Amino acid sequence: PDPAFVSGDLGRKTISFTQANSYPDVRLKIYYPATSPTKIGCSNDNFAIRPNTFANFAVTDTDWATAGTGRALNDVTFGTVIHKAGRPLRGRATALNAAGTPAVTTNYAGTPTATFTACVGAACTATFGTMGSLPFVAGQLVSDVASYDNVGSFALQLVDSTFANVDAADTAGDCTAAGRYVCSATINVGRFVPDHFAVALNTPVFGTACGSFTYIGQAFNYVTAPVITVTAQGFANNT
Repeated sequence: PDPAFVSGDLGRKTISFTQANSYPDVRLKIYYPATSPTKIGCSNDNFAIRPNTFANFAVTDTDWATAGTGRALNDVTFGTVIHKAGRPLRGRATALNAAGTPAVTTNYAGTPTATFTACVGAACTATFGTMGSLPFVAGQLVSDVASYDNVGSFALQLVDSTFANVDAADTAGDCTAAGRYVCSATINVGRFVPDHFAVALNTPVFGTACGSFTYIGQAFNYVTAPVITVTAQGFANNT
């Protein structure tokens, strides 16, 4: 727009504009007048235009060892929906703007952090493992290679705390509408179970005995007693 001259405003103009897509580092170049400008200036306060939200966030699978969309992985009980630790799953979300009819911010190609908190349910854990990266491409997250390396259920939120870092000096670092973080809703994810059990056996050693034979049912001793160790592991053989 061509801001009209107003006597006494000391050259300060208020101009409103919208931008449907996302950009991490923006400045404005201002021309006056709009046609054959005689004055050109650039803003000295860079800012970000961030996606408004990560919408429709969901974690799904086909079965307990395969990624897909057949089932929602959202069981916080000891129910029938289980997925093997370390096996691939699907993460989906869409980066949207804040228009009345929200549109995809196709410029967004970040990798938000998977942020864990405790859920409420019998299978919910107080400590957490790690989840593989969930990258966006052209504003869309469709990943079939993410996995979770531990057991139990948890609450999960996607948070990109770095996309709008250019605004760190003057914008709060949080998920509010006025904050600079890009965030999803918090969803329940689970339940994860061990992928397999590893079994290890030691080498027992009998103790000394008296005589050259034993009676049926007679007790005997070990110098080294037999030990069987069973370890619950994820797909990558992590405990």
